[in-house]
Amino acid sequence: MTTDTALSRPPVAVRPNIGRLLAWLLWGGKYRAKLFAGAIILIVWQLGVMAFAPAFVAKPIGVGYVFFDVLSDPTFQSAALDTLTAVLQGLAIALVAGTIVGIAMGR
Repeated sequence: MTTDTALSRPPVAVRPNIGRLLAWLLWGGKYRAKLFAGAIILIVWQLGVMAFAPAFVAKPIGVGYVFFDVLSDPTFQSAALDTLTAVLQGLAIALVAGTIVGIAMGR
């Protein structure tokens, strides 16, 4: 008669590694790490502004209150479209000018 000693041993209590558990909770995935870092930045920004900055400096909470109102404002949308148009025009000019200069330098 053979007995399996692995089955007859009592289970060993596994102590959780608090450091690993905390690291997994905070940095568990690539998106969780980015969200955590962003939250830390916002908290430091808010506390820094509350402690040291004058009243006219933007606070994250104030920005959050008006964020969607500003995005839905037609004046903002028009200005954003004008800015995007200017950026694309500049990109087109740089592309054409850079290509001409690059061809001229290559000859």
